[in-house]
Amino acid sequence: GAGINLRGQGTLVLQNTTVFNNSLALSSNGSTSARAAGIHVNTSSMQLVNSVIGGSIGGFDCNERAGATVTANQFNIVHGSCATSAQARDPQLMSLANNGGTTKTHLPRDVSAAVNSGDNLNCQTQDQRDEIRARSNTDRCDIGAVEVVEERGLFVVPTKNGNVIVFEL
Repeated sequence: GAGINLRGQGTLVLQNTTVFNNSLALSSNGSTSARAAGIHVNTSSMQLVNSVIGGSIGGFDCNERAGATVTANQFNIVHGSCATSAQARDPQLMSLANNGGTTKTHLPRDVSAAVNSGDNLNCQTQDQRDEIRARSNTDRCDIGAVEVVEERGLFVVPTKNGNVIVFEL
C-alpha cells in the first residue's frame, strides 16, 4: 500500500481519517494485481470509523489479502475494493491544499457525500486542522479528516466608547 501498508497482527482503527489520491508505481510487467495505492491490509485487521478512502492512482483504493479483515459501517466512504458496508462512491474531495491548520488537507466539495454524514457517537471532537466538529441533533459531523466549517457573516457596530457590538448574521 502506498498510503498505508498494514502487516502483522493486531487491529488498526482509522477514525475520522482521509486516505486519498495516493499513487503506486506499476510493477515491471505493468500489473497492479493485488496491489493497493491507498491501503493494503495483509494478515491484519482494520476498522474504519467516519473515514474516507479513495482517489488512488495505479492500484486499488483498498485491498485486503486472504486472512485479513476490514470492517466499516455506512458512515465511511470507500471508493472501491475492500468488501465492507461503507458507501462505495467518489468522495468528491478537492485537491490537497492549505485549508488552515499545520498540514495540507483534502477539503470535501459541497456535493460530497462526506458532508454532514458522519456518526456523531464516534466522531472526534476536532478535525485535522483543530476546527471543532459539528455534533448536534440537527448537524452531523463530516466523514474524513476535515470538517467543513460554514463561514458566518458578522455585522460590527462601533460604539462611542471605542467598543464594538457584534451581530452574527
